[in-house]
Amino acid sequence: MVRKSNYKLLKATLLLTSVLVFRPIMAQDTIYDTLIHANLDRAYLIYEPANLDSISVPLVLNFHGYTSNMEEQFGYSNFAPIADTAGFLLVQPNGLPDQFGTTHWNVGWVGSQGDDVGFVEALLDTLLTKYDIDTTRIYSTGMSNGGFFSYKLACEIPNRIAAIASVTGSMQPNQKNNCSPNRAIPIMQIHGTTDETVAYNGSFIADPIDSVVNYWKRNNGTRYEVIDSLPDINMSDGSTVVHYHYSHGDSCSDVELYKIFGGGHDWPNSPYGDAGTNYDFDASEKIWQFFAKYNLHGRVDSCPEPPEIPIDTIDTTSIKEKMVNGFKIYPNPVEQFITIELSNASNPFQSYTVTDLTGKVLLTGYIKADKVTLDLSKLDKGLYLIQVEEFRQRIIVH
Repeated sequence: MVRKSNYKLLKATLLLTSVLVFRPIMAQDTIYDTLIHANLDRAYLIYEPANLDSISVPLVLNFHGYTSNMEEQFGYSNFAPIADTAGFLLVQPNGLPDQFGTTHWNVGWVGSQGDDVGFVEALLDTLLTKYDIDTTRIYSTGMSNGGFFSYKLACEIPNRIAAIASVTGSMQPNQKNNCSPNRAIPIMQIHGTTDETVAYNGSFIADPIDSVVNYWKRNNGTRYEVIDSLPDINMSDGSTVVHYHYSHGDSCSDVELYKIFGGGHDWPNSPYGDAGTNYDFDASEKIWQFFAKYNLHGRVDSCPEPPEIPIDTIDTTSIKEKMVNGFKIYPNPVEQFITIELSNASNPFQSYTVTDLTGKVLLTGYIKADKVTLDLSKLDKGLYLIQVEEFRQRIIVH
């Protein structure tokens, strides 16, 4: 699900051609190959970097978007320079035409019937006969429809894919109901808030991004969160980036979200980006840095020190014993019902608001007596803020 002009396709083709032309000098190799799966010829493009090690190399699968193809994705994502430095094998498979003749990956949309998961498994088996690949370090990333497909691989073949990264993709509505990975899977999501193709807040083809992130936070059992704003390096791109890092899950498998405020349906820092592309960070660099930390067993190196107090062990019982700024909130942590109690009954009519840490309003209303009890059972486990007039208090939902 990516729209590119013919100009973009031309530039991507020129980049691919330049790699082929200079291959003898750089000792790089770009290989077109096919395999037969389900009685169909399936094509893929392999990029062997100049310094590819001969022993136990990582593999990155890079999936194109709807209407795109393997050549475009190769140039658009620009992983080749990173592969040259890091020494991983880069493979761009090609999707099949749907009923409209448009190349795509089968993630359950109408008119899609190809066995793409089976194709990927056959492709991995084929590549293992040609390269000494570290089978614990196989990763999947993709643009839009390719991001959807990366989530599908995480759900359906979790024992072959160590980690995934989705750029402008999401999960199918109700896909989470049929997704049951048997382990924590490191997940990275990169998405713009003004994406008009795969809406950040969801649509009939896509779950809201926050819902997808929350699902994988729960699956991985993450216990900490850090929220940082990236420097606005390029002020002319019309967008800014906030990085949400949910860490210390099972096997130290993190979930990360790069939320691009004002960003569109584009790959950040692509050499062929158009209006809506963010240039404050390089998506491909962040993806590889994320992948490099993990194998199928979790974190490759030791788990870093926790950034702050874990949400399931913080001691907040003292909040029950005293007033804070004229009100108290209890119990905290909370599982279902929480009470806001005012100390000044002569002025009971005060407003309250419950938000998540991004400022999204979840509940709002007025305290019409000296206290009010709220039902928070529908909130996901995590940290939230309750604001009474100008005062705020952090709460923890178990």
